[in-house]
This record gives sequence, C-alpha cells and structure tokens, in this order.
Amino acid sequence: MPEVIRKDIAALKLPVRFAEAEAIHLADHMKEEDAQTWGDTGLRGDRTPPPPPPKVERVFDWRRVLILLLAVLGIAWLLSRK
Repeated sequence: MPEVIRKDIAALKLPVRFAEAEAIHLADHMKEEDAQTWGDTGLRGDRTPPPPPPKVERVFDWRRVLILLLAVLGIAWLLSRK
C-alpha cells in the first residue's frame, strides 16, 4: 500500500468477523451523515428503482424538415449537373 494512505487504512477497524459474515455493508458501521449513495442502491444496500425519467413532449419541427428537404434537393440538383 502507498505510504500516504497506509496509516489511514490501518486505522479503519470494523467490529466484524469477515469469515462469519454473509454480507458486509460499510454503511452499517457509519453515521448517516458520513455515508453517501449513488445509483439505485440505497444507504443500507437495498435496491430501489430509479425514478422514471421526465416525459419529454416531442414537437414536430417543420423548419428542420424543410431545411433537410432543401439540402437533399440541392445535393440531387448538383449531382444531376455533372
């Protein structure tokens, strides 16, 4: 282990017998304010479904269709001139 973290790692002690533990959740040995979560796993290891994504209303944009159509027609016209 790198020297800079060796002392801090050596100070970490959990009241757990690893050979006897079926599962170990570090959060069980921390204060609520010291623990952080991310993803869909809760603080105590329970899996909670993520919230549904917000619904986005799709608006048909005629301007984009017109620009794309003009671009395709312009390319076709350029290719037909050769």
